[in-house]
Amino acid sequence: MATAGISAKNLSDAEHSVQLRRAVVASTVGSVIESYDFLLYVLIAPLVFAKLYFPSSDPLVGTLQAFGIYAVGFISRPLGAARSLARIGQLAKGAASSASQRAEIGQ
Repeated sequence: MATAGISAKNLSDAEHSVQLRRAVVASTVGSVIESYDFLLYVLIAPLVFAKLYFPSSDPLVGTLQAFGIYAVGFISRPLGAARSLARIGQLAKGAASSASQRAEIGQ
């Protein structure tokens, strides 16, 4: 999908409404898929993963270990997103700085 030349200023109200609806639908679908993924893991962890990945552990301990892996994934996703957003912010700051330096030089 080409988005070159599209900005909120160039869109009519109808086009803006269509783009907004597409963004809402896409983010909703992504959230539903992610939630379904975590739900499947929660359902399968005590039934399968405890016996499959931790066979020498007590069944209760193996289930807790499987849920521990779930907790690590659940916590690391927002931390990874924050780190990625911080990196994007640094890149944007550097690009803005170099653009202002070029403007001062007259390039």
